[in-house]
Amino acid sequence: YQCLQDWGTKLVELGASWDSFKRDSKDAIVNDLATGGIPLLAARDITDIVSAEVKKTQAPLAIFWDLENMPIPSETSGRDITSSLKNILSHQGDLIQFRGYASIGLNHIPQEKRSDLQLSGCHLVDCPHNGRKEVADKMIIVDAMQFAFQHPHGATMCFITGDVDYAYLLATLQRPQWRTIVISRGTMQSMLHVNCDMKMRWETDILQPIYETEGEKFRPTSNEEGDQNEYIATSTTSFIPLTPDEEWSDDVGLLCSVIKKLCQKYGSLAQRKSEVGNILRQTNPARFPQREMITSFLAMAIDRAVIIESGEGAWKTVHLPHHDGHKSGVPVLLLSHFCPVPEKDLLEKVKDKLKDLPVIVILRKRFCPSGTIDRPPNACVQSTSEWLFYMFRNQITANNAAIKCNWLQNGVMVNTKEKLTFPAVPVHLTTIVQQNALKGQMIQCQVCEAMVGKNTMILAHSFQFKVCSEDCKDWLCKNEEDKSRGVKLVVETMEFLASYDDLYSPISQLGKLILMRHEKECTTRKFAKLWILEAERNQAIKICKQKKIKYAVLPQHFDCMEAQYKHGDAATPTEEKFVFDLIFDEKCGWIDRKKINSLLSNKFNLQTPYARNQVFLNGREKQLFFVVKSFDKQIIALSNEFALSALKIERDDPMEAKEEISLDG
Repeated sequence: YQCLQDWGTKLVELGASWDSFKRDSKDAIVNDLATGGIPLLAARDITDIVSAEVKKTQAPLAIFWDLENMPIPSETSGRDITSSLKNILSHQGDLIQFRGYASIGLNHIPQEKRSDLQLSGCHLVDCPHNGRKEVADKMIIVDAMQFAFQHPHGATMCFITGDVDYAYLLATLQRPQWRTIVISRGTMQSMLHVNCDMKMRWETDILQPIYETEGEKFRPTSNEEGDQNEYIATSTTSFIPLTPDEEWSDDVGLLCSVIKKLCQKYGSLAQRKSEVGNILRQTNPARFPQREMITSFLAMAIDRAVIIESGEGAWKTVHLPHHDGHKSGVPVLLLSHFCPVPEKDLLEKVKDKLKDLPVIVILRKRFCPSGTIDRPPNACVQSTSEWLFYMFRNQITANNAAIKCNWLQNGVMVNTKEKLTFPAVPVHLTTIVQQNALKGQMIQCQVCEAMVGKNTMILAHSFQFKVCSEDCKDWLCKNEEDKSRGVKLVVETMEFLASYDDLYSPISQLGKLILMRHEKECTTRKFAKLWILEAERNQAIKICKQKKIKYAVLPQHFDCMEAQYKHGDAATPTEEKFVFDLIFDEKCGWIDRKKINSLLSNKFNLQTPYARNQVFLNGREKQLFFVVKSFDKQIIALSNEFALSALKIERDDPMEAKEEISLDG
C-alpha cells in the first residue's frame, strides 16, 4: 500500500503497533496519527487498511483436515502437526473449530496418532464408508457451508487437502466476508489454488519447521511391505521435501493463475508487475515472506521467458508469452502540462487542498455515469456546473482509481506542483450543442422540450415551427388514440415498478424500461420520452426533481416519495440477516423481491416502501445480497452472477433485457 510505504517510518517513530489499531473508535486513531504529523487523508487510509488486517486476525477460524488425503507422516507425531498448524494459522483468525476427517475402521490413523490429535484439540470425525465413496469430502463440504452460514459477517476457513473436488466449494465461498486458505502438497497445482485467498505448502510450511526444530535431516523413507489392511505404507505418509524443480514448477503455476485471474478482473492481458507481486505475497506468504524474494522470483521468471515484461518505472506490466503482440495493457492516465480549465475558474476549495492533493483528474460531468455506485478510491471530489475535479495524493493513486473506474480515462490528469499552461476560456467544447450554447443560439424543441442547436432543427411538415428530430416530427402526426395508448403504457410500467416498491424512477431509466417492455409500440427512446411527457400533461404521472435528477412518480405515491427523502438512514442488521438467511436456504441462490417484501412486512412490520428499500440498500452496501432488475421481474440474490443466471434461464437473450440498477434512486 502506497500510504504505508510513504509513512511507514513515521509510524515506527510514533511507536504504532497492532494493538494501536484495535480500538473501536477509528476517529480516535485517525486523530492520534494526525496529531503525530501524518496528513489527515493518509491517516484515514492507514487506519482503514490496518484495521481491516486486524479484523482478519479476530475473525472466527475453522480448520477442516482431510486425513485420508493428507495423512500424518509416519515419523511425525500428531501433537507436532497440530502445534505447527496452530502456530502458522495464529495470525489468520481466532481458532474456534479444528476437525480431522477419516474412516477409523480403515486404520488410516494409528491409535497413538489419534490420541495425539484428540489431546491436541483436533476433533476427529469418523467417516464410515460402508461401500460409499468420498464420504469425508462430502462431510467436510457440508460442515464448511454450515460454518460459513453461522458466521455471515466474517470468517476464515482452512482446508487441508489436495482433492480438486473442493474447487467449486472454494469458488462459492469467494465473498468479501469469507476468507479461504488451502494447505496442500507443493506439487499439486490445481483449481484449488486459483479459487482460494491464501495457499500454503504442506511440506515446507507445516512439516519443515517440525524437522528443523528437532534437528533432523529431510529424508524419504523406503516403502515397507505389509498387510494391506494395516496402516498405509510409509512411502505415502513420510515427509518428502520438494526438489528445486518441483518448487519452481509450483511457483510458476501460481504465478500464471494470478495473472489469469487479474485478466478476468480487469479485462486486460497485461497486468501491473507490482500488483502481481503483492497478490503472490498475499496468496503464499510463507513462500514469499519478503519483498526481495518476490523481486528475485519475478526477475527469474522474466529471464526464463515464463512471463514477458513491458513498460518502465512504477508502471511496468507483465503478461504471458502467448499474449505477446496483443494490443492490450493496463489503462494509464498520462500526465499533462495543459489544464483545460482557466485558472480563475478553479474552485477555492480545490486550491486549498492542493498542498496535500496535488494531482487532479479533470473531467466533464457528462463523462461521469449517473448514479455511479463505486466512486474513485482515495479521491477528494469537487465540482462546478460543468467540471468534476478528482484530487489525489500522487500519480500512482490516480492511475489506480482509473483502473477501477475506467470512465476516469476520459479526463485530463495534471500535477499542480509542476508548471501548467491555462487557457483563457474552457477548451474541448467540440460538440455543435456546446458551441451554439456559447453563442446564445440554443432553442427549445416545442415537442420534447430538449435544448438543441438552432441550426439542427428541421421543419415539421405543414406546421409553422421546427422540431429537433424525425421522431418529434412523427409525433405531431399521432392521433389522440395513439397518444392515449402511450400514456396507458407509461402508467402500466410505473405500476409494475410500484409492485416492487420502486415508487419513483429516473426519467432516463423509465424510458429505457418502457422501450424494453413495449418494443412493438415504442420503437425509440425519444418516443418513450414523449409518452412520459404526454402522461405528465394528462396528469397521469408527476415529474419532480430531486438531487439534480428528474423522477417520474404516480400521483398517489407522490407523498411517499417526499417522505422517503425526509427519512434518514436507518440501521437494519436484523432484517438484513433475515433476508440473507432466506436466500442462503434457497438452492438457486435467489428469491423474487415481492416475496421478500411480503415477509418483511409481516415479520418486522415494515409497512412503507422506503423502510423495506432501506434493508436492501444496507445489504447492498455490505455486499450481503444484491438487487437485480429486469424488464419483467426483480430478484434478490447472494451475487449478481446467481441473479443473472436465473434471468438467463427464462429468456433467450437476457443481456439486452436486464440492467442492474442501484437502489439509492
